Amino acid sequence: MNTAVYDVSTLQLGDQVCIWDFGRWPISYSHHGIVYERGTSLQTVKVAHTWSPLSNFAEAQADSYFRLTTLEQFLDGRQFKHLRRVQYNSSILGDAISKLGEVHRSASDIPPVVIARCKFLLGAGRGHFNILSLNCEHVAYWCKTGRLFAKQIFTTSPTEVPYIRQRSLSCKVDALFATMHELKERYRIQCMALCSRLNDIDEGGSRKRIYIKAKDRSNRYLQVRGEHVYLVECDFEETNPLLQQFPTPFYAFAEHTDVNVVKVSFREVVTGRMVQYCI
Repeated sequence: MNTAVYDVSTLQLGDQVCIWDFGRWPISYSHHGIVYERGTSLQTVKVAHTWSPLSNFAEAQADSYFRLTTLEQFLDGRQFKHLRRVQYNSSILGDAISKLGEVHRSASDIPPVVIARCKFLLGAGRGHFNILSLNCEHVAYWCKTGRLFAKQIFTTSPTEVPYIRQRSLSCKVDALFATMHELKERYRIQCMALCSRLNDIDEGGSRKRIYIKAKDRSNRYLQVRGEHVYLVECDFEETNPLLQQFPTPFYAFAEHTDVNVVKVSFREVVTGRMVQYCI
């Protein structure tokens, strides 16, 4: 599975990223963090991660805590071509053929919840770094899922929340859980409203016809011809029958299957064939 990042502007809020390091230690490893602010350059993208700028290993381990830095600082001299976007909800095959830590079969929480966990941890963790039980990957995975796990070394943590032994955090856990519950409920309501609009049936008992348009600024729409799918330029004001192009009409069926998954099925109006897509 290709998890490489080619353009920093494609990084989304709440994405988990990792950068591979092949030269500092006898073995390769990846450093993990969460995209906290979007941007268009290494200097404007902000990443939340457990890290220290100190170069001495013992001193860096004692100084490491969960902090905000630029993506450039996150790379810390490593090459951008080794930056990866960690994938969740992967297939068995995608998980099997990917490097450890780049792909997970488990589902990620919605971005607002991921960022809420990041805010909760900011500034915490100094002196609590442990490469086996509480490293940068454990913390990033917790921000994404609410569970502590590092796939590179296949270890979990004895606690449910990173750095929970710090008094400054332990007194705020209930507030964090309440915030996450509110965010998930708000998101669920939005997803249900989206499903309701897509599943709407008019007074005549018919579903609305859906046309699928390319995301770019062109006027291209999806057109199905036999077993092949094309994006065609459609000018709805064209009157010449020889030049007219019409998109394929679909009926849409939506189902909210998980807190962060809406399964949308499209049925061709003419042939009745079904296509499924998860968002």
